[in-house]
Amino acid sequence: MAETVSPQPRAVDETPEKPSYASISNPSTYTKKFDGKLPLKLKPVIYVHGEPTVSFNFLDLESYNQEENLEYALIDKFFYGRPDIIDLRKSFTRHFAIKGDCNLGLLDHVLVRLSNQENFVEVYSRAVSFITIKEKGVNNQYQCQIQRWTPWFNPKEETSIALAWISFPSLSTQMFAREALFSLASAVGTPLQVDKVTTGKSRPSVARVKVEVNLLSSLLDRVRIFFKDEKNGVVKEVLQKIVYDKLPSYCTTCKHQGHKEEECRLDMEVEGGLIDETKINGAKFEGDLRSIFDEKKKVLSLQQTGKEVTLPTSSNSEKNSVERVDEPGPLLVVATSRNKEDTKTMLPGTLTSKISEQLGTTTTS
Repeated sequence: MAETVSPQPRAVDETPEKPSYASISNPSTYTKKFDGKLPLKLKPVIYVHGEPTVSFNFLDLESYNQEENLEYALIDKFFYGRPDIIDLRKSFTRHFAIKGDCNLGLLDHVLVRLSNQENFVEVYSRAVSFITIKEKGVNNQYQCQIQRWTPWFNPKEETSIALAWISFPSLSTQMFAREALFSLASAVGTPLQVDKVTTGKSRPSVARVKVEVNLLSSLLDRVRIFFKDEKNGVVKEVLQKIVYDKLPSYCTTCKHQGHKEEECRLDMEVEGGLIDETKINGAKFEGDLRSIFDEKKKVLSLQQTGKEVTLPTSSNSEKNSVERVDEPGPLLVVATSRNKEDTKTMLPGTLTSKISEQLGTTTTS
C-alpha cells in the first residue's frame, strides 16, 4: 500500500490559532510556539501498510535527551527489595556525595538524572553499592547496582554498556596530556576520566583512562599512532598496546552482565538438547533472573547414584522428586510430582546438578 499523509493534529499546549490549509496539507512545515519557547515542529504521521507511523532520527533522540535531562542518566537497580522512593531520595545524595541537582524517579528500577559529568562519573564508577536507609529507627542496607541508562532501556535486561579502565603501557610521556589520552581512548569507547596517578605524573610508565565500552563490540588490543612532522613530512609510526582492567562479561542469552553464554544457567546445552531452566513441570519463574539465581545459593551434586532430592516450584508448594536411575546404558533423570501427568524424563545428572543451583534443592537420603 502506498504511503499517504494524514492531517496532523495539534500538540498539547499549542496556541488555539487556526492553522492554514497549507500547513495542514504539509505537516512537516507546521510549526507553532508553545510557552514562549522555540517553535515546535511536529513530525508527519504517515500510513505504511495501513499502520500510522512517525519517524525519528538519532539527532532527534540526542535533542530529546538534552531536553529531558537524560545526558547524565543512570539506572539504580536494587536486589532483594527496594527502599521507599521518598527515603531513597533523602539518602542517595548523601551516600554518593552528590554536588548539584539530582532527580530520582521510578522506572521499574530507579532512574537517576544527574546534572553534571563529575557526579555522573562518581556515581557510575561505584558499580555495586550498599545504601543505608533509616526505616522506623532501624538502619537497613539495600544492595544496588548502577548501570548506564540508554534509550533502549528494558527493565528485564541489563545494558551491554559498561565502564572499564584501559591502560596504555610504555606510552610516550608527552602523550599523557588529557587531549592525547582521550583521543587514543576514543578508539575503544567513550572516555570519561583519567586516573589520579596519571594526572599526578607519578607513574610515567603507564597511563590509565576510564572509558565506556560496548561489551558486544570487538575490543581493540592496540591502536596505531602517527607522528607527522609538518615541516619535512617525516612520519613516525607507533603501535600502542591497549590493556583492559577487569572487563565484565556479557551474556546474550539472558541479557545480563557478569558471565558468558557458555556459563549461562538459562540456556544449558546437554547432549545436544536445550533445557529451559525457567520452566520445570510447567512452573515458570517470574522476575529478574539475577535475583532468582542469587537467592538460590544451595548447590546439589547428583554425582552419586541412588540419591533422591526435593525440587521446590516457584508457583506452589507441591514437591517434585528427582531420582537418578543407575541402569546400563545412558543415565536418565525422572522427574515426578503428585500429578502423574506432570511426570517427565529429563537428561542426566550433569544437567540436574545445574538446575538445582537455581531451584535451591535439598538432599534427602
